[in-house]
Amino acid sequence: MKQRLFSVILSLVPALSLAVPALAAPPVFSDVPAAHWAHDAIQAAEESGIVTGYEDGTFRPGDSVTNAQFTVIITRLLCPEEVEEWRSKSPDHLNWYWPNMFVALRRNYLKGASFEEADSNTLEWDDSGKLPITRYDMAQILYNVMGTAASSDSMHSAQEEISDWASIPSGYRDAVAACYDLGLLTGMSDSTFSGAQAMTRAQACTVAARLQAQMDNLSPAPAWEEHPPAETAPAEEGDEIPAETAPQEAPADDPPAQPLSAGELCAEVISLVNQERAKEGLAPLGTFDTLTEAAAIRAPELIQLFSHTRPDGSDCFTALDETGASQGIYTAGENIAAGQSTPEAVMESWMNSPGHRGNILSPDFTHIGVGYVRSDTGYGCYWVQMFVGK
Repeated sequence: MKQRLFSVILSLVPALSLAVPALAAPPVFSDVPAAHWAHDAIQAAEESGIVTGYEDGTFRPGDSVTNAQFTVIITRLLCPEEVEEWRSKSPDHLNWYWPNMFVALRRNYLKGASFEEADSNTLEWDDSGKLPITRYDMAQILYNVMGTAASSDSMHSAQEEISDWASIPSGYRDAVAACYDLGLLTGMSDSTFSGAQAMTRAQACTVAARLQAQMDNLSPAPAWEEHPPAETAPAEEGDEIPAETAPQEAPADDPPAQPLSAGELCAEVISLVNQERAKEGLAPLGTFDTLTEAAAIRAPELIQLFSHTRPDGSDCFTALDETGASQGIYTAGENIAAGQSTPEAVMESWMNSPGHRGNILSPDFTHIGVGYVRSDTGYGCYWVQMFVGK
């Protein structure tokens, strides 16, 4: 039986609506009055089905959120259909959070979190509140979900504005800086990040609302994109183009450079992938026609829906079935990107994202197909890598 691994980080995700209403609705929970600071976020989360209250009509907003509970919140928000698909496969022996945890692991949402390798039967996944999720681990999960890379500017701002920056473990610094820069997590009233502190149910709902707002209010270029296309990215005030990289006018007698074809761009991406794999002592990835065809199918679909879900609602790997590329494979993965105008730029973005980098450097993959399409709408350039192991 072939196995399809969802070891990817979603950049854009069609999710349940979590927009916080402009006017506060009547309280749903007896302990969350309209005046409560997180009332709107809690109510929006409840209405969207990502959280529930207790049988006595309370929400208990000050209670801690465990690792399992936050994993459930994130997967209910981002990929509820996939969770239910896994639950339906083994309904008799799955507990309430196991499908969510399984999907989160497959999607690399938990990569780098302190409980990433935890067995589902240990206390790391206990819902008793004894082991609540920390602000560090919540930042790491959000960082993985957004697929963003912490820029030098965001790192500098975090160091300047977070008073306990020096005490933040090095493994969490990229995540904290990126989430701080995006406004998904903020500092405490004393300007510390206090990453070891537990998160509450109210705070988790607020973070979920911020995450949804971040995804719903993207600018024409993806907000997490560190290197947008040069032709559409105006220079920031004070930026200077180094003399050696400034564009120069070609001599009149030189013919204009011919743009690379889509096939040539894809071939360059494959070459760059194998260069990165060589640095790690990994075998190069080959390719074959039906895999390339599947990637070519997926690329234009990203213009309609930038997601690992296809426009018809099926998952991305059905494209492999469509072309016959799934025959004989035991694992598969997909990376997508939008807005980067060159193979070098898109590879840099992917390599700066833990989940995408994990696919590129996975020893389980043996072949790759790359797709590219240029559009006059949306983000302009759309890229896809499809990996298989066989």
